[in-house]
Amino acid sequence: MEASIYSPTVVIREWPVIVAAPHESPAKLAFVSFLHPANGLPLLDLPAYDYRPPKGGVHYGTAIAACEILVCNKPGYPSASRNRDGDGRLNVDWG
Repeated sequence: MEASIYSPTVVIREWPVIVAAPHESPAKLAFVSFLHPANGLPLLDLPAYDYRPPKGGVHYGTAIAACEILVCNKPGYPSASRNRDGDGRLNVDWG
């Protein structure tokens, strides 16, 4: 009977090249504030990761879901007005 000796293969990788970040101040993160319609007080601030001047901001679906969670999952809609009759209702695509 012949004995077999197992020799594992060793893979040696080179170290990754590390590039230092430029010496600039980091971009200032913008926020979108949502106010409660009944009293006008701040309800929620979300970081505007989709911000691209002069347009952009917060993903609509994310904003609606976050606001609904804070108001005990009651359905609602964003509005530019405190009037509940819908004169300031924002009709925006879900995405």
